[in-house]
Amino acid sequence: MNKQRYEAIIAFLNRSAILKKMVLTIVYLLPIFNVIVYVSILAVLFFDEDVRLIRVMLVPAMVFGAVTVFRNCLNAPRPYDMLGYQPLIPVQAGKGKSFPSRHTASAVIIALAIWYLHTAFGVGMMILAVLIGVSRILVGVHYLKDVICGTSISLLFGVIGFWII
Repeated sequence: MNKQRYEAIIAFLNRSAILKKMVLTIVYLLPIFNVIVYVSILAVLFFDEDVRLIRVMLVPAMVFGAVTVFRNCLNAPRPYDMLGYQPLIPVQAGKGKSFPSRHTASAVIIALAIWYLHTAFGVGMMILAVLIGVSRILVGVHYLKDVICGTSISLLFGVIGFWII
């Protein structure tokens, strides 16, 4: 996307208090909800002495580690730094590390971990993961390619880690 599109999206959200509040709620609260659900699932697996605990811990940890290393190596600039606009949320200029989106990768791999355990609940969590990814673009902190790459990495690791190996 170019600067005008980001600015148009942000201007549109600023004109609609309800939409802006919805997007900001997704940006700030869904990632927290994701972590709470994930930690709760880990606790249940631990106390049930479920052998799937190791897999449900290791696969997301590998995704988080891989995405973090990849981001640090590339240090891709954020769209607001490259294009020169003010995103919808407060940001640190020059932060970099935009590619791939770690929020999206984390949300998708958590959804896949839950899907591995319980299909219907996992599908619901995947819908929330998609909302997290889209919200990162709407507030102007990621490019579409950042979100797609974060999703792709998680899908690759998740399918291999949960269903192939």
